[in-house]
Amino acid sequence: MAQFWWSLVLLGVGWNFLYIGGTTLLTETYRPEERAKAQGANDQAIFIMMAISSLHFRPHRHGGRLGARQSGRACRWSPSSAIAIAWYRAAPARSKGAAA
Repeated sequence: MAQFWWSLVLLGVGWNFLYIGGTTLLTETYRPEERAKAQGANDQAIFIMMAISSLHFRPHRHGGRLGARQSGRACRWSPSSAIAIAWYRAAPARSKGAAA
């Protein structure tokens, strides 16, 4: 049990370093007058994704309509669909940057 506890502690510490480092890198890519808005949008997106994933996982964990195999598959594909939507939404910005 101690190994499990230590692995969770290390996971939490690593998550915090990545979160703070990513937020710092994000704000450094914007002009000073845009930094607060960019950081706010980033924090909002993270909050929304965490809320969606928490609400999505609850029915599967507590014996929802899906069986164990289907709920595991659904939990694996949920983040992938969110990443695909974000990638699709960023495509126009990438194509504008490449054309310039």
